[in-house]
Amino acid sequence: MKNLFIYSLFLFLTTSIAKAQNWGNVGSGSLTHTTWNAAIGSALNPDIKLFVRNADKLNGIKIENTFVTNSVKYGLNSTMSGGLGIKYGVYSSVVNTGPEPSYGLYSTVSGGAGQKYGLYSTIISAGQETNYGVYSFVSGASANNFSGYFVGKAYFSDKVSIGTFNTTGRFTVDATTGTGIFVGNTAGGETGYGINVRTPESSKAFSVGSTGANDKFVVLGNGKFTASGGSIFLNESTNFTQGLSVQANLLLTKAFVVSGPTGENFIVWGNGNVNAKLLYAEGVKVKADALGSYWPDYVFESDYKPISLESLEKYILKYKHLPEIPSTADVKLDGVDLVGMNAALLKKIEELTLYTIDLQKQINKLNK
Repeated sequence: MKNLFIYSLFLFLTTSIAKAQNWGNVGSGSLTHTTWNAAIGSALNPDIKLFVRNADKLNGIKIENTFVTNSVKYGLNSTMSGGLGIKYGVYSSVVNTGPEPSYGLYSTVSGGAGQKYGLYSTIISAGQETNYGVYSFVSGASANNFSGYFVGKAYFSDKVSIGTFNTTGRFTVDATTGTGIFVGNTAGGETGYGINVRTPESSKAFSVGSTGANDKFVVLGNGKFTASGGSIFLNESTNFTQGLSVQANLLLTKAFVVSGPTGENFIVWGNGNVNAKLLYAEGVKVKADALGSYWPDYVFESDYKPISLESLEKYILKYKHLPEIPSTADVKLDGVDLVGMNAALLKKIEELTLYTIDLQKQINKLNK
């Protein structure tokens, strides 16, 4: 009975004082004021309805919404409308001089099965100014300062821009310095993606282009990609005449390089030369235009005269290799030209055939 009397007296006094000072009682434990500004920890600011300055407490303002309901819940609900000026649903500025992490906005909502918002902000503006549903600025020495911190999923129904006010795409990033987007994935396995893009086969899943120009590098949904105005074309034409085409400076550029722990193991130069450690192939075919004048069918022309056997013997005794065949020292210095070597060996076989025919003629004369 005593407690009921004290509580009734408290409500009576609270209501009387509120009415005397233009306050209104709108329910149990709730008060409203229609014209006043309020300040906590600071002098009143005529431009701010509620101003909180905190110099000695852990939290400036802390809102806990633990109401159990299956309806929509809000940690903070902000709506801005009216006038043409710039509007902020929530404006937060944090300056941190220490190494601890700082958060411009940190919100936690729990309880009940209904839809929940840590922060819900709506802005209605008829002007052309830039308006912010949430504006958060954090500065300081710590690398762990965050204007916004989200644990779990984040949902944006419209466009998101980082480093720019340009909203031409659903997600726009403009990095004046450093890395525009860095994606790291430690999940591993088939379900772990750094970036996963799914799009129809004929659509562009990924595109890169310079300012004021068309796409320079495009990855399609079917896995094909093209690079125009650059260096690489992969399945670029519809009739697949080019599986892979690399454009490079003829003499100075390495068009294609495969490197290993010991360095560059396979190089294709812009002029068509190839450097490789070792090649395995079931067959190698040399085109006619690569042979040039190497092929020695001229040996069988009627006016061709091979070196005499006496001269050939003297040459072998002196140089220890056949004429037009590289020596051991030459091979160690310059390697072996396979096309040239095959042609030179064929020439020696053809000359040997001529020697054999001539020898047979001499044998036939002796047998008569």
